[in-house]
Amino acid sequence: MTQSRISLSSITADPVSVETDCLVIGLSHAAALPDWAQPIDKATGGRLQRLHDSGELPTSAGGSLMIHEPEGLAAHRLLVIGLGKPGKWSEHVFAAVTRAAGKAVRASRARSAHCLLPLLDVPARDDAWKTFQAAVGMDH
Repeated sequence: MTQSRISLSSITADPVSVETDCLVIGLSHAAALPDWAQPIDKATGGRLQRLHDSGELPTSAGGSLMIHEPEGLAAHRLLVIGLGKPGKWSEHVFAAVTRAAGKAVRASRARSAHCLLPLLDVPARDDAWKTFQAAVGMDH
């Protein structure tokens, strides 16, 4: 049985210009695009907003949509992970979403990933907790 190895680092980078095999973001089908997603949407010519408006974003928590060679991004893939039903968002759902993201990245041919899931708001949890959970989820 082969094991996957993921190198983790903490960097602040412009998601539009970060060179990675896979840029990982989490979006809700039922909410407006968050501020942090606006530069990605602008770089892709409004693709995220069009997916949102057409109902094509994943609706279930952990559902995924892999966009190959997204125009305007340095990333080779853009992985959009669904955040589930409004009102159901919690630390447990966040952990499940990070595990689903890790599974989707490992199932692709990506050898590197830049994960923006810690940018999501999780009630009563700080950035350190979200970053740790994302690291664990992406690795398991």
